[in-house]
Amino acid sequence: MNQLNIFKSRRGVFFLSAAFLLALSVTTGCKKETSKLGAGALSVTDLLASGGVDTFQLQTFSVSDNDSRTDHPRFAMLGAVNDPKTGTFESSFYTQVRLGGSIAFSSNDAITIDSMVLALEYGGYYGKLTPQNFEVYEIGEMMSLDSSYYRTSSKFHSGGNLMDPHTSSTITPNPSGKVFVGTDTLQPQLRLRLDTNFARQIITDAQAGNTAFTDISTFTSYLKGFHVKVTDPNPAPGTGGIFYFRISDVNTKMTIYYHAASDPNRREFDFLINSNCAVFNSVNITNTAAVMDVINNPSNNSQEQFYAQSTKTRGGVLFPSISDLPAKAVVHDALLVLPVSYQSSTPFYPSATILIGYKDPTTGLITGFGSVDYDDASKSYIVNVRSYLQSIILGDAVNTGLYFYPAFMGGTAERIIFNGPNTPNKDKPKLIVKYTEY
Repeated sequence: MNQLNIFKSRRGVFFLSAAFLLALSVTTGCKKETSKLGAGALSVTDLLASGGVDTFQLQTFSVSDNDSRTDHPRFAMLGAVNDPKTGTFESSFYTQVRLGGSIAFSSNDAITIDSMVLALEYGGYYGKLTPQNFEVYEIGEMMSLDSSYYRTSSKFHSGGNLMDPHTSSTITPNPSGKVFVGTDTLQPQLRLRLDTNFARQIITDAQAGNTAFTDISTFTSYLKGFHVKVTDPNPAPGTGGIFYFRISDVNTKMTIYYHAASDPNRREFDFLINSNCAVFNSVNITNTAAVMDVINNPSNNSQEQFYAQSTKTRGGVLFPSISDLPAKAVVHDALLVLPVSYQSSTPFYPSATILIGYKDPTTGLITGFGSVDYDDASKSYIVNVRSYLQSIILGDAVNTGLYFYPAFMGGTAERIIFNGPNTPNKDKPKLIVKYTEY
């Protein structure tokens, strides 16, 4: 898996507490670390050996979000990938920048600009390391840290492409290669060389006494931010990649390298991208006909395979035969096993962690209340649903089914292909329950 340790994947299952189910309402736009409760839950093998019942009917489906929030992402996403199974996924991002300190350009000093670089530290990638052509634009519309931004949000450009016209904009990303800048050795990063004429304009305005440079917080009224994107949103099938960048890392920044007539030594001035900057991912997904058939016709087409995809699609399972359990049943153990279709040799790996939610019968919103890790040995997600089923039997919860979607929904490109009940593959989803009647 090409994760570069962005997630620590380990086996485990999540205990779906009734207290969480009935009391906690966490919207799917929430950006917090997922829980790892229930790691010691009963295994599928042990449950089957104890006499668990696995003949319950399951109905699988996928639903598409109208729009997912992508602001304050864990990673800024950049690139385009064409997954033969699910279609094209293209992401750009918008970000503010802030002054790295007080401007030190004297109005009397002759400044020579050596280069201007937008550096983005890698946090991982999804897909393949094929060449892509990168573009950077200044935006002409203010961004706000307190505003909500979504997968389809955008800002208009105030000018043309800012990439250095004298340097190739086609780059093969290298998320594992160290970078050497002067005498410094840095963590792997994508370095986009920008037009030095843009740097010259900034220095000229600063030397002229533009008041926007006197305060770090007001600088964003002068330089509103950037849109960073790739030229081709539709690479050839099986090629391309989405690259994750640690957008608030100290090494993610824009730098002007220069020297002054009064001092021949090279200097640099940083423009920071940090937690005080508004950032959001803008994602365009064009799914294959097979995926769209599952989303649009769940009763007909989702029983062989169903899907979950970051920023757009959630997989779901309904339990229509739970009503067959006696009204006085006490559920001792219950595991939902969700096998996935995944070949270890492919670059399109399933999410290390998925979030779990259910549809609130009052609001119709999907609310989240837990998580579960991918089990690589069984190539499945194994969810302990004992308390959820017991709550349905007792009438304390409505049987609206469970929903599954990648963790960090607005900041990864991951997709999951789940096996449905009618899959031609060996492993099928199943619900295994051990209960007694009182």
